[in-house]
Amino acid sequence: MLEKLRISVLLLTLPAAQASIIQTTATLPPTAGHYAISGTICLPAACFQNITIGNFQILTSIISGGNQLTSSTASLTADGFTNSGGSPGTLLGSLLLTGPINITYFGRTSLSALGTFNSQITFLNFTGGFAGHTAEALLNPLNPSLGVTSVAESNNDLFVIDSFFDVFARLSIDGGPFVDGPVRHADLVPEPGTFVPGLLGIAGFAVFVKRRIRRSS
Repeated sequence: MLEKLRISVLLLTLPAAQASIIQTTATLPPTAGHYAISGTICLPAACFQNITIGNFQILTSIISGGNQLTSSTASLTADGFTNSGGSPGTLLGSLLLTGPINITYFGRTSLSALGTFNSQITFLNFTGGFAGHTAEALLNPLNPSLGVTSVAESNNDLFVIDSFFDVFARLSIDGGPFVDGPVRHADLVPEPGTFVPGLLGIAGFAVFVKRRIRRSS
C-alpha cells in the first residue's frame, strides 16, 4: 500500500499533459497541429461537428508597425449531418474547405520572437463542399475574431506554441445567403497520436520508479 501511495504521489507531481504544439522553429501561424472548434453549427441545410482549421501553408510573413502580419492557406474540415430539428441527424459526409487566412500577431517584432501576443484573424475565405453540396465560409465583419498566441523555447532547440481564437464566421451552402454563426472557441491542439510518446514516457518512468522502490524496500 505504501509503495502504491508513493508512486501515485510521484505521478501527481508530474507536469500535466498540455495541448501545446511542439515545433522545430518559432514560426507563426503554427504549421503543426490544428485548431479544434468547439460545439455544433446548424444551418437550415445541414449541421456540422468536429470542426477543425489546420494544414497552414505560409505564403507571406512580415513585420510591419511592430506587428507580425501573416498570409497563409489552410483547410477547414468537419463532419456534416442532416439538420434534425436544430440537432445533427444522419451523417451526410465530410466537409472540406480550403482557402486564404490572414492572422496578425500584435507586438511580435521579429519572426522568431518569444512571448505572448494578442492575435486576430483578419481575413478568411474558405470554399469547397460536402456530399455534393458547395459551401463557403467567411469572417463575420461585425465581430473581430480575437485570440492569444504564445511561443516559448523548450528543450533540445524546440519551441512550444499555445494559441486560441474566438471565431465569428458566416457560412453559405449551395450559393445561398450567408448565415452568421455564434462565436466558436478554437483551441490549438496537437495532431491525433502526438500525445502517445509523452504518455508512454510517463508510463515508463512510473515502471522505473516502481522497480527502484521495490529494490530499496
